[in-house]
Amino acid sequence: MSKPVRLASFCRLCLVKSNASKVSIFEDQSGALQDLLKLIELEINATEEPNAVVCFECVVTLEGFQQFKEQCHTNDEFLKTVPPAGEEDAASCASSELSCHFLEDDPIASEEEGDDDDVGLEILNADSEPEEGLVLDEEEVCDEPKAKKAKVARKKSVPKLDLEEIDRQCKEHNIKVHRKVEGPTLDDLQVLKDSYPDYFYFEKGTQARYYKLVYYGERFHVSNFTERYTYWMCMHRKKRNCPAQICVRNDYGDFERRHEHNHEELKEKEGKAFTPRQALPELFEICRSRVMHKTAMRRKKILERKLKELEEGPDTDEEANSKPSAGLKRVLRQSGVMDGLEESDGDESDEWNE
Repeated sequence: MSKPVRLASFCRLCLVKSNASKVSIFEDQSGALQDLLKLIELEINATEEPNAVVCFECVVTLEGFQQFKEQCHTNDEFLKTVPPAGEEDAASCASSELSCHFLEDDPIASEEEGDDDDVGLEILNADSEPEEGLVLDEEEVCDEPKAKKAKVARKKSVPKLDLEEIDRQCKEHNIKVHRKVEGPTLDDLQVLKDSYPDYFYFEKGTQARYYKLVYYGERFHVSNFTERYTYWMCMHRKKRNCPAQICVRNDYGDFERRHEHNHEELKEKEGKAFTPRQALPELFEICRSRVMHKTAMRRKKILERKLKELEEGPDTDEEANSKPSAGLKRVLRQSGVMDGLEESDGDESDEWNE
């Protein structure tokens, strides 16, 4: 019987062959990557395809898909709390705005669609009011006269994850969810310099909330924050399906263009220009907030999974042997993809669960 053909140089999902970094599916002790594959209902046999790999672009896509799925469920739960049109209490929804949050981690919009001023990410402020998302006014949820207004309570904000409490529970159950970071940390990188190269700066529209990166005259919006790098995507990613991406080290001293544009030069709106020293303090704070939030989410999920495993009892020998032998983070670091996915909280890093 001939040996099965091994396509280790091809991504198992998109079937693209490239020299870019790839991640082995079965070299993952935590099972995080396999969990992501379950989102697309895809099962890969470790015996038949032991060398199966996934490219960096597909891993990022899966991560975004999971975030989108979770946000959809959150929005659905909120909408179930909106009173039906037939109830008297629904007559006064206009007196208190009802809003829900949409997916924040990939705020993609195209200037061609008229969304230029809504591209990017806004600084997170613990004391600020929630961002407006879906707003239901009086005409949309009720038909009764305005005279019968009755206040409807605002949706309670989702409580913030307590990273210290999660770590305390992990320590109590002897569950390891983080390790030492190899290389510079976010604190090491987020230091404002006296000067920066003149080939990049930032822009913001007159009514915009978010910054754009202008790199050699090309405009990008932020897509993902990690411990060491920030990823900026083409402004026309959604409209043109453009893969152009700039990977920027978090000290903004190193830029790497990972893909080229797939469209001709397009006319773009120009906003007010900001120097790196003017814009970076705010961007640093956004980056730190996102990294810390994702760290807490990941550790919480690892804690929940480990506690569930403890309740169910130890695995059988057959199940134990079928588990991968190395952690996903270790494989990512060795393959060079680590900085595109890793999230941590200063001196510690947690397992990836998104």
